[in-house]
Amino acid sequence: MKGAVELQVGSVVSWKGENWIILEPDRHARVLARRLGDDYREFLPINELASALTPDSGADEEASPNDAGTSGLTPDGALPAAPELDDRTGRWKRHLAGRSIRLLPSERHQTDEQKKEIEKATKHFQDVCAILQLSKGSSDRAEATIKLANAHGYSVATAYRYVAIAEETGTADALQRAHRSDRGNIRLNKEQWKIINKNLDEYRFIPEYQSIESVLVFVNGDLREAKLKPISLRTLYNAERRVKTRQQKLIAQGRKEQARNEFGSRAGKLPDADFPLAIVQIDHTTVQIIFVDEDQRKPLTDAWLTLVIDCFSRMVMGYYLTFEEPTAMAAGIALARSFLPKDEHLKRMSVTGNWPCWGYPTVIIADNAADLNGYLMRSASRHMRFDIRNRPVDRPNFGGHIESAFRTFMIQQRSVKGTKFSNPVERAEYDSKANSGITLTEFDELFTEFLVNDYHLKEHEGDGMKRRCPLQRWEAGIFDGDVFPPTGLPDIPEDPEHVYIVMLPFEYRVVQNLIVEIFGERYYSKELSKLSHRADRSLPLEERKHEIRYDPRNIACIWVRDPTTGKYIRAQVQNVHWSFRSLWECNEIRRRWGKPAKVHEQARYESKKRQEEIKRTAEGKTQEAKKARRKTEQGRRNLKEALVGSRAEEPSKESTNPLLKKRPVITPGDSKVVAQPKFRVPKMESKK
Repeated sequence: MKGAVELQVGSVVSWKGENWIILEPDRHARVLARRLGDDYREFLPINELASALTPDSGADEEASPNDAGTSGLTPDGALPAAPELDDRTGRWKRHLAGRSIRLLPSERHQTDEQKKEIEKATKHFQDVCAILQLSKGSSDRAEATIKLANAHGYSVATAYRYVAIAEETGTADALQRAHRSDRGNIRLNKEQWKIINKNLDEYRFIPEYQSIESVLVFVNGDLREAKLKPISLRTLYNAERRVKTRQQKLIAQGRKEQARNEFGSRAGKLPDADFPLAIVQIDHTTVQIIFVDEDQRKPLTDAWLTLVIDCFSRMVMGYYLTFEEPTAMAAGIALARSFLPKDEHLKRMSVTGNWPCWGYPTVIIADNAADLNGYLMRSASRHMRFDIRNRPVDRPNFGGHIESAFRTFMIQQRSVKGTKFSNPVERAEYDSKANSGITLTEFDELFTEFLVNDYHLKEHEGDGMKRRCPLQRWEAGIFDGDVFPPTGLPDIPEDPEHVYIVMLPFEYRVVQNLIVEIFGERYYSKELSKLSHRADRSLPLEERKHEIRYDPRNIACIWVRDPTTGKYIRAQVQNVHWSFRSLWECNEIRRRWGKPAKVHEQARYESKKRQEEIKRTAEGKTQEAKKARRKTEQGRRNLKEALVGSRAEEPSKESTNPLLKKRPVITPGDSKVVAQPKFRVPKMESKK
């Protein structure tokens, strides 16, 4: 029977890629068998045996002639080949192999009538299998087949067919009425398929694809023009699936990301975080709440949350809330808070509870955003003990811990007034702006209360959590040990201000005369004299610049790094008219000032053109005078160096040669024209 390994004496089985003949069973653990092709005998473990290898499976054994008659094998040791397809037996086996079996419904979806039918089909299958236990060609098997036909009320030929089906398939489902052989096929001719493929390629399998209903209009229109029968929408759906799979269709439509998410492999994950602070993740998300301002309590907008979470315990190490778009500074502040104890933060938020998380992580996992992977994070990793790494591109399964936390927070914030929910469908008719009533400061306090006394104390599931809460697993990793021995309390940074300064954005400027110029303002400190006096003026300007850290939220002071000690020097702005101003306010003031001189741009442009014209005119006059002087000088030089001198230097005695006589000079005032001497050319006499 298909799906079972026969262990009778004389049966052929496969073991380690070779066919063996069973000679004698040895209890329930093994059988004594002889390998085909030689007389080698071996005890084979029953749990490692498989069905005999066919020639297609790669069996290449040779058997002795004595084996062929015993086990039904060919003289070369392989199993007998299948009959030709034109043979009756071959056609019957091909028919059985091509039957579309109608599966019985599962137990969860069975009705009472179906249960009775299944019990009847199972009893029928057991009766058929009982016949298969009898030897082929024996009288007992023939009698049992006749009894089976009489018991179930069908012919003996039908009984033999049922026996063959059970032997081929080995399931009770196969004894049910099979599906039609052409089930699922689309009955279309070549011309119809040609028109369908043409319209699918032109309107469906393109980035600007149309709906399947619109494509049906084009298809049926072309079919009517070709005097062919139109098709239904269901037929077009099935034809589309036949032409391209869903994955191929998504790729053809330019939705490669969706195709990768639906059909791509999810292989790979973050390495196991076996102790606290082994791996932490950082990311940004929007807080789907409309906040109000502090003064008039009017609606503003939603905010951004930057979160740092420990992958071992799921404890939130730090966070930062802001109205501004995600920046490197937001990530830096969230990380700085995660490095430091939370006592001052809890006191400032008036929250009672325990938040015992601090210390430098071993690895920080961030996505590939510029604010989390830019110069600021790389610079901070050089000053503190952590390594920042990027998770693989377009692989959200590598950020599962923080994404799961974000989903939890989004569900929690739905109960806050002014929530925007997750999407417009959930929001429905709820007016977020009209119902808004919480400020960002109040939400900061609410979020801290939720983290400390709710989220950290809630039972979690997942790798290694064992239905514990994050606080319990954090303490287990610190004091008791979990996967690794206990790590003990992490180190506390000595200077909290230094931690925050290192996580701030920075620029490079020159320190000169105790002054640093940045943002259009001057900053002064007496301690800058050390840097000013040590500056080597002979070096290029780029080599004399120092690292300047600043807080964009308040640029009333900056911090200048001393390269010799690594410490930061605080410098105050020299403008005494203001002590607090954000970088955004300074930029806004400059924007409002605008450029008053811009109104004179046209006048300056016309003046520039006139200036250029004056310069070109002056240059032209100079060039003309220069040419005249050059000609005069060149004429004087030519007269001096010529082979024939001037008239004053000629001899007074006239030459007798008429060809050397001087021609008279004709002036414009002369009325008499002097005749030129005539010369006669002698004629040449031809020789006869």
